[in-house]
Amino acid sequence: GWEVVGIDNQNVFLDHLRAFAAREALSDRVTCVKLDLRREADREELRRLLAPPLALVNVARFMHRPALDDTVRWMPPGCCLAVHHFMRDAISLKSGRQIKAGKADDCGLVSGELRTRYAEELCTALLDEEAPSCDGRAMCNFVAIKGAHEEEAARASVSV
Repeated sequence: GWEVVGIDNQNVFLDHLRAFAAREALSDRVTCVKLDLRREADREELRRLLAPPLALVNVARFMHRPALDDTVRWMPPGCCLAVHHFMRDAISLKSGRQIKAGKADDCGLVSGELRTRYAEELCTALLDEEAPSCDGRAMCNFVAIKGAHEEEAARASVSV
């Protein structure tokens, strides 16, 4: 049984997590924290939340490169990073335009970007692929372990 901390800058998504946790009788193991990780002050709170023991950081459909850089830097050794985010040129279903076009820190990923960006902090990536989402938009799926030895990465790749 894992303890889970869900972070979002919108209450509606934290409410979804709370409802799911209650439905699954997991409310005692799930904490919701409202933070906007684009703000430096909120990233300081993130730093506190990334303290050991920590097994997994899962980043889903959110990209702000400075916040992700801090996350990787502050994760404890042995912690797994999993990122699921849009590839560059993905189209917003709301606006019909490219997601975060023109915002270099927030836009979609390019192939191999995370593997290259975090090559020094993370061991060999366990997963680095492009795959379509359920609505057909291209997504990046990336998983790596921070500071793990190669044999630890090999053991982890069996369970991913």
